[in-house]
Amino acid sequence: MASADAITKLYKLRQFMMGTWGFDAIARQHGKLVLREACGRDVTDDTVNALVDETLEILRKVTHDQLN
Repeated sequence: MASADAITKLYKLRQFMMGTWGFDAIARQHGKLVLREACGRDVTDDTVNALVDETLEILRKVTHDQLN
């Protein structure tokens, strides 16, 4: 349930930022920072990148579904 809530919040934030700020770039940058802070050096950069990429991919699919 927490994951669905997080995706919902990201969706709403993306909708708010659309046309004004580059959501994907900002989300990617800050997502990596938050994960790095939470996980420290116990997680590789490749893993952090994959987690952020997959989260944004899920968000892209949700956004696509909402528009159709």
